[in-house]
Amino acid sequence: MDPRAVLSPRRRRRPTGDDPQLVARAQAGDEHAFAELVDRYGGAVISLCYASTLNAAESEDLAQDIFVAAWRGLPRFRGASTFSTWLFALARNACVDQARRRAVRPRLADDRESAADVVEEAPRETARAILSAAAELSLPLRQALLLRDLQGLSYEEIARAQGVPVGTVRSRLSAARAAVVKRVSE
Repeated sequence: MDPRAVLSPRRRRRPTGDDPQLVARAQAGDEHAFAELVDRYGGAVISLCYASTLNAAESEDLAQDIFVAAWRGLPRFRGASTFSTWLFALARNACVDQARRRAVRPRLADDRESAADVVEEAPRETARAILSAAAELSLPLRQALLLRDLQGLSYEEIARAQGVPVGTVRSRLSAARAAVVKRVSE
């Protein structure tokens, strides 16, 4: 199978609603409002973490730590940016810190079968090859690639998550796709 066929964007419906109202209620101590924010953004945060770690269990643990930090930091959130921008900045920083602690690029998790399941349309062998090639990419390239092509986030959402302009996301995706296609085709 051509790896380019696997690396095609998917469209996902993104949550909408009144984040400022939920944030205000959460800042006042309403745990249900914060739970709604977690429901809205949990998948995207876990996706960002998975793109960084390539380990499902580790990404879930990291996402949980991020939301704990968000809950604790919520009183200091002043609304200078949107909640999602602030949350993704926390997540991005946590992912970078995690990568620094590991001091090496992540490898696929021991449960390679579950990692391969991330790519639903691809045969397991192709999925493993793609994920293995993605593991060799730098963190920003890997995050951009997996967030766009496997999770279906928009360029704008990825730009917010990575804290970069949309043009940078486009160039990172181009470089990441070329590197993965080259590696898988070898």
